[in-house]
Amino acid sequence: MSMTINSEEKENFNIELGRLYWSWRSLIDKHLMSIGMTQSRWLTLYYISRSSEELSQKDLALSMGIEGPTLVRLLDALESMNLIERSESKSDRRRKVISITEKGRPLVEEIKTTINDFRDEFLSDLTKEEISVCLTVFKHIGLKVSSYKKVN
Repeated sequence: MSMTINSEEKENFNIELGRLYWSWRSLIDKHLMSIGMTQSRWLTLYYISRSSEELSQKDLALSMGIEGPTLVRLLDALESMNLIERSESKSDRRRKVISITEKGRPLVEEIKTTINDFRDEFLSDLTKEEISVCLTVFKHIGLKVSSYKKVN
């Protein structure tokens, strides 16, 4: 059974989604600032840590949704803090890959713990089905956004 969504409901969805996104990140930012991590830096470390294979700068920029030059500045800062290192790919020497250093690993674990703690607290009252519906909606919208970006 399909129901038509009116423009006010669409607008409310947009507003609430944006508000939720910024509130969630703001709480995590506030906590991670206490360990010297800016939002852009902790997000970059988090994205790098999620990769199970060689991660190139280009792939990281795409997954984060940011431009290459912006990412290079972030990586330069993280590298100067000895939290990441860039090296040649084993399969293609022209390709630079990024990895977390020994010094960066405990920090990444603290970032992940913080994110997991907030997530567990915020999602604790939701059922598995409610989470599944949200993920389905987010994936659907994400696919439309991705295809729109490719066309425009």
